[in-house]
Formats: sequence, structure tokens, C-alpha cells
Amino acid sequence: MTDNNDALVQAIQALTAEVGELRATIAGLNLQAVEGAPAAAPVAAAPPVPAAAKQAAAIAAVAPLADVIPLEKTASQRLFEEAEAVIVGLFLASGDDDTEAGFEAFLQLMHTDRTDAPRSIPSLKEFNWKALRKNRDRYLQDPADSTSFTIGRRVPDELTGDDRNVKVFLECPQRSPVPVALRRDKRQDDAWRVTDSSL
Repeated sequence: MTDNNDALVQAIQALTAEVGELRATIAGLNLQAVEGAPAAAPVAAAPPVPAAAKQAAAIAAVAPLADVIPLEKTASQRLFEEAEAVIVGLFLASGDDDTEAGFEAFLQLMHTDRTDAPRSIPSLKEFNWKALRKNRDRYLQDPADSTSFTIGRRVPDELTGDDRNVKVFLECPQRSPVPVALRRDKRQDDAWRVTDSSL
């Protein structure tokens, strides 16, 4: 991490130096314009830098940090975000003051394999739902923010469009990372849905 911080500091220092040189150049241009123009004439301003040139300069300044700061999300990251949005939904549902409405939202996030079996819904309500409502705040850094959980690891490490299963392990104080298993659900437009959760 120190190497990454050093690279960031060096890139910022280089960018600051370039900005300083650009200011000095612009000041010199303005000074030349003033010296060569009649006293009554207005001082010519430096031409505006086109937006594309600004963007190119910014990208060039940050280029050494490409391996430190991801500038674009990978396909795998976007797929993980889809799956992890279901976990956000679990925390939103469990934080609903209307527990019946919250439970209905919770059921919508369960894989149909979990909800179709006889007695599955009462079992989900009695065990999974009650445990999630009880332990919810242990996973969230800010109980008011359903996205404030921390992911310890994911299995697999990378996702492709062909992957049908993923496990996301959430950090929890005084407990090993807790898995949430998700699988694509053909009966729900191939969306990610929870098959098992120990939250």
C-alpha cells in the first residue's frame, strides 16, 4: 500500500508542477501582450484550453496510477455489483419498520427453489428473517445505510456471464466472514437470488 501511496503522491506532485509551468507560461503570454499593445488596448486573455485537451492532460497525469486506481469497471465488477445489489435489498427489507412488508420484500430476493417447497416460507420467516432482523446492524457500519457492509471475499474471484453461482462473504465483528450464496433464477428473468444465507 505504501508503494501505491508513493505513486499517488508522485503523480500529484508532477501534476502540480505542470500546472505551475502552465500558469507561468500564461502569465508570460499576458505580459508580452501588455508590453506590445498600446496602453488603451485591453490585455488579451490566453485562449481557453479545449475540453478534450484538458481531459487528455488529466488522463496522462493519472496514467501512472492505472494499476492503483481502476478508471473503469470490469465486466466482472459489474456482475458482482448485480449480485451484491440483492444483499443491499436484504438489508433494506430487514430495516423496514413494517415487518410484513419487509418480509414480502425479503421473499422476493429469495431463489424460487427456496420459496416453492412446502413449509419453506414459514421456515424462512421463523429462522432466516428473524436472524437477519436481529443481526442486521452487526454487518452495517452505518445502520441507516444498507450499502455500508464490508465484503471479505468472493467465490469465485472473478465472474463471467456464464457463471450461475456466487458466494459473497460479509465481514462481521467477532465472527468469521458470513457467506451469502446467490444463484441466477430462471423463473425470475435470470436475476441473482439468494439460495442460502447465514446472516
